[in-house]
Amino acid sequence: LFEMLTGARPATADREELRREVLARKIPDGTIRAVLTALEPEPRRRFMSAQTFSDALAGTATTEGRREIAVATPFKFFASFEEEDAAYYFGRDRVITEILETVLFGRCMVLTGPSGTGKSSMIHAGLIPALRRAGAQPIVVPCRADPLKELVERLSTDAPSVKEYAPPTGRLGPPAMGLEEACYKAHRETGKPVVLILDQAERLYLEGGVDRDRRRSLEEALISISGTHTPFVAVLLAVREDFLAHLAPLRRSMGLSAGQEVRLGPLPRDACALALVEPLRAREITLADDLLAVLLDDLASACREMHIWQESEARDAVYPPHLQMAASILYESLGPEERTVTLEHYRRAGGLKGILEQHLRYVLDRYLEPDAARVAHTVAQSLVSPARTRLAVPEAVVRSRALRDNDPSALETALEVLVDLRIVHPVNIRSVRNLELVHDCLVGPILAWTDKTDLQRRSAKESLRVRLFRSLPDRVQYLDREELRDIQRFPDVVGDLDEELEHVGEDVRPPISARELVDRSSRRLRLRWTAWLTLACVTVAALVGFTVFRMHTLSLQAENVGRFHLQWQIIEPGPEGGLVPVPREELPELTWAVHRLDDVTRNPIGAPVPGSTFSAVTISRDPDEHSW
Repeated sequence: LFEMLTGARPATADREELRREVLARKIPDGTIRAVLTALEPEPRRRFMSAQTFSDALAGTATTEGRREIAVATPFKFFASFEEEDAAYYFGRDRVITEILETVLFGRCMVLTGPSGTGKSSMIHAGLIPALRRAGAQPIVVPCRADPLKELVERLSTDAPSVKEYAPPTGRLGPPAMGLEEACYKAHRETGKPVVLILDQAERLYLEGGVDRDRRRSLEEALISISGTHTPFVAVLLAVREDFLAHLAPLRRSMGLSAGQEVRLGPLPRDACALALVEPLRAREITLADDLLAVLLDDLASACREMHIWQESEARDAVYPPHLQMAASILYESLGPEERTVTLEHYRRAGGLKGILEQHLRYVLDRYLEPDAARVAHTVAQSLVSPARTRLAVPEAVVRSRALRDNDPSALETALEVLVDLRIVHPVNIRSVRNLELVHDCLVGPILAWTDKTDLQRRSAKESLRVRLFRSLPDRVQYLDREELRDIQRFPDVVGDLDEELEHVGEDVRPPISARELVDRSSRRLRLRWTAWLTLACVTVAALVGFTVFRMHTLSLQAENVGRFHLQWQIIEPGPEGGLVPVPREELPELTWAVHRLDDVTRNPIGAPVPGSTFSAVTISRDPDEHSW
């Protein structure tokens, strides 16, 4: 085909030279893209079938065909740059050099920055190629379900003899020694130092992210590697700035100093100009000078309005997602024969504000019929958590949610367009295909579609999901009273979640169903209330009994004030000395009386004295005779 178009066979494998040869023949741009895609050196970047190749040439490419052609576009919308996009990645050379010096000489480091500053893009399209040029062997793993297991598997892929050190499936194993030995084997096989890069490390601490046991195993492995001072292994942890404090204990254990931390800020103005101009120049497209000045001013103004950086840092800088979105829209607005992006293209797109605010609506209105657009709303909303963060949801689950009241063909169309236009991208997590929004910037517009009731329903469902996935066979995470009350308001979420779990692999499926968890939590709550009620009743009864007893005692005391019991015994001197008792019947006329006395010193015996304070007892045989 190339020979038919140019009159000669390709003399080189260089893509840009081939493009210049085709451009010299004034061939339509769509045909040029199709030919260059078919001539890609890497088979995985070519067309997957003759049909998609034919559709691309005819200008009726399917979504899959469009996705294949889109691989080589210079801008990425909200998607991250990959290693194959390194030719279009500009603007971070200084930071990449600083990271190289830290990783290659300091061994371990932390890369941080606010969400959206391009940490993942810089790692894949900037740092990895630089590490390869420096003779290192980078191993990049996102922190998803089991990053430690994935690290060992990636090392095993690069060095086959390492496979014996991989932990068995379903077990955590002794990870620290396994990872260290796997790194050693990989280094021995390739002769290159190993750089372990853990991207999106904030997922270690997110709800529904890496579970506690796997996180602890990974931390032990990293601490072991950093503690042995192995010269052929370095570690890079990339984490969002708002989760940096969670990483503090691990950093202390790994012995990382402040000098082993690099912060990725917004893109400086001069670097932003490079990131705009150079990728277009690689496609032989120019950016008008007046548009560049206006666009840089608008991007800097939008960055200042975000309030996520200090004023001095964001004064003349650019938020990378804004740049990629604006540049992508401008690039796609070019006609087949246009080779200059002008200020008029920018104004027709509504300026930066119009591009950012209307992108989702623009995509849904332009590429989707009303039925498919409604399904796209449902799909996008299912990928946002009540905590206003992105969710990675199994594709089968997304499909089951969207198919309840929608046409299957509309769902297929919606998913194809969302993936093709880089609003949603597929992610494989533990061999399960998941869907995820490409960037946090999309969360706000999607939440604007969601009313309060729907948000509460999704919050109840997410609470139930988190409790399920935290439960173990011998330790169930029960729902509390507030969560049960929310679920009772939306009882359909239980069936929805059980239906979703049918599409989850056996190795990650919770030990109990959502219905069983709700029932057990309800029973447990009822038992708790019963126990508390019983305890309260017993306590009240005890208090009442004690009060009655106390009142009765006080009443008796009040009635018996001044009352006493007198026991007496009559004795007389015995014949042999001492005292002997006298039987009471021998003294039948003996009487006794109590006399009150005013003055003990006088001690009058006989008549009672009024107002006395002391008492004395007189016992006599006869009152006229004598007394004892």
